[in-house]
Amino acid sequence: MRRLVDDAGLAEAVVVDSAGTAGYHVGEGSDRRTVAEAHRRGLAADHRARQLQASELSSWDLILVMDEANERDVRDLARADRPGPSVFGERTRLLRSFDALAVASGELEVSDPYYDDDAAFAVVFDQVERACQGLLQEVRRVVDSVGREARSA
Repeated sequence: MRRLVDDAGLAEAVVVDSAGTAGYHVGEGSDRRTVAEAHRRGLAADHRARQLQASELSSWDLILVMDEANERDVRDLARADRPGPSVFGERTRLLRSFDALAVASGELEVSDPYYDDDAAFAVVFDQVERACQGLLQEVRRVVDSVGREARSA
């Protein structure tokens, strides 16, 4: 998503960050299979795992999750923080809800490839890439809308 935002010239308007809902791998780098697939696609893979904190939820307009378990975890965290409304409407969403094909199929969860083979990582990258393309369209719409409101104020 970060690369798409940069390529679209939206880096000044959009911040992309990543955090997990569990602390299993905090401080660790990406799985070697993730790194290999990222490199095959020309993407950076210098990420360090961190855990999402309730105190930061209100800082984000949109919190994307990979599956329903993550969505429940984020909503549980949000109960303590009570984040306000978002320019995206619902603040927490499944990433694949931005992929029209996934929505049409009813398959909105990103599969977890951790206990699978290398090919599963390629599938996940494909799922995430399609969803991020759809998300970019929504981000453009929101950025344009916020820009119009600021110019008319």
